[in-house]
Amino acid sequence: MGINYEKLLKNNKKYKVDRELLTEIEYNEILFIISKELVNYRDQNNLKQEDLAKKLNMSQVMISKMESGKYNYTIKSLVKLWNKLSTEKINFGARLLSKIYNKIIKNYNSIKVELNQENTNQKFDYDENSTKKEKINVSKVYTIEPDTYGMKIAC
Repeated sequence: MGINYEKLLKNNKKYKVDRELLTEIEYNEILFIISKELVNYRDQNNLKQEDLAKKLNMSQVMISKMESGKYNYTIKSLVKLWNKLSTEKINFGARLLSKIYNKIIKNYNSIKVELNQENTNQKFDYDENSTKKEKINVSKVYTIEPDTYGMKIAC
């Protein structure tokens, strides 16, 4: 989690990234969604971090880590969290999963296939009747660029 996205995305430039960085970006976006939902929950219920910590049987330091995006959730800890925060009026888990799902779908709906021209060295004419198989050196390129929610991911 040591990436400074503001620095990375300053001047509205596009950057080529690899799959590992793309995965980390998506993971951090999900942590941000969870953090934002926890803060919203506290605000809507007029709770301090200490109050939420008592409700969840956790320390205030743990709540602070969760809200800052520095907590490494397991599936079990997420299920436990949303079961404790869900009420008859609000299904915290369903709302959280919906936001995470929508973010992932938004990312994948914005995917674009780009040819990395720097890695494309061969050019050839396509001939259906040709028995010779030509190989073209093409790699998938992922780009990140700013959008209204912080960043947009494309490949």
